[in-house]
Amino acid sequence: MKIALDIRFKHAILWEAVAKIGSQRTLARLLNVSPTEVGRWISLQRCPCIDPENPRGKGAAWIADTEKKLFDLTGKTLAEIFPE
Repeated sequence: MKIALDIRFKHAILWEAVAKIGSQRTLARLLNVSPTEVGRWISLQRCPCIDPENPRGKGAAWIADTEKKLFDLTGKTLAEIFPE
């Protein structure tokens, strides 16, 4: 008999936020990003640009809004969720 084990690392804080809010799609809508983008964050493939000075980022307003919404869900800041 052969047994295969597929273990995938997930971002625990975001995984708990998804469980709390109901779905990955709902979290994506709340944060004004695509469900694919949230999935990439959860799967540790990417992280959002949280530097307001970076021209490739979403801007200071999005960062502030996202931080507030995620803090309300998780009790953690963006810097705690996505450390450098």
